[in-house]
Amino acid sequence: MRYFCALLAIALAAPMALVATSNIQGAAPDWVESLNGFRIGEKVLERAAPTLLEPIGDPDLAPALIEDARTAYAREPFATDALFVIAESGKFDGHAIQIQSQNLEKRNIRIALALLEKHTQRFDLEAMGPLLDQISRLRPEASEQYAKALLLGLNDPSTFEWLAGELANEPGWAMSFWRSPPKNGPALDNFLMLRLRQTKVDDQNSDLRLVQKLVSAGRYDDAFDLHELIKEQSRGDETSLAYTYPPLDWQLMKGRDANARMTVPDHWTLYINDGTAGLLAERLVPLRSGQLRVEGELRSISGQGELRMELQCAGPDGGERASQPFAEKAIWVIDNPKCGYAWLRLQGAAWDSSVPFKATLRGVKITH
Repeated sequence: MRYFCALLAIALAAPMALVATSNIQGAAPDWVESLNGFRIGEKVLERAAPTLLEPIGDPDLAPALIEDARTAYAREPFATDALFVIAESGKFDGHAIQIQSQNLEKRNIRIALALLEKHTQRFDLEAMGPLLDQISRLRPEASEQYAKALLLGLNDPSTFEWLAGELANEPGWAMSFWRSPPKNGPALDNFLMLRLRQTKVDDQNSDLRLVQKLVSAGRYDDAFDLHELIKEQSRGDETSLAYTYPPLDWQLMKGRDANARMTVPDHWTLYINDGTAGLLAERLVPLRSGQLRVEGELRSISGQGELRMELQCAGPDGGERASQPFAEKAIWVIDNPKCGYAWLRLQGAAWDSSVPFKATLRGVKITH
């Protein structure tokens, strides 16, 4: 956990820099500003910022700055910029003042960051949670930095359980976290375990990225199990059920010379440049003994071309490809398959055509 907290402390640097200076909104007469505790606090913070950002040692603020901050607070008890300067001066109980400021105003990013830094140094995960959520909502750009640090805590048992509890409450950094699945290894194991413990993740891109990471790692069983869970959790939500998760669903290619696109559901438009060939679509399918059928309604629009459907074992040693022409159907009889999963690929060629080959393919259906 200490390593994780140290990395989180490093991640604090970026959002701290974002709030280094105060943003004073326009000018006002001096006599007005001299009576306004908020304005005095803002100006004090602006003057104190260069000293507060010194990376070495405790800040050495001029006594006049501290006195001006106290004046601002006396005139306006909600002037949390002034309280921030007082807390960071080292002359008072800074932690108690920061907690008081946090209770007064939840939107003061400087106070939240200062408290988070202290709790990170103390390895106090429970106190860090609400602050990480608050900062991520106030400064969404900080979420990505926090997510990277949080991912590094996946292999620590205590941090893992804390993450599970926090994610169940959908904190402000959750989307950045879910959109950054690790590549492989124990971290990916634990990331998947966290996802399986959630009732649902309301972001299709997050689940799609995890599915694709699992496929890239050769963890096909886990990818299909997750796919089934996603469909189960989306039951009753027509919008979510309409999402696709390639390559467990068809992945249409976007090449320059060969491509496929879906114009309406279950309706593909195919294109192959004349004198070329290429991959149009692919999908990972489970294999078992029996008949594997791929069917669809094909209609040529222009040019001359040939489509072929290929089947090849998935994995580093895919072996030979079983290929056959595809007009409207392709059928394989599989007896004692050599692998549990295979790539099903639609290839196209227009070698002898003088113009690009264009066609439509509707209602592609796989039965096995």
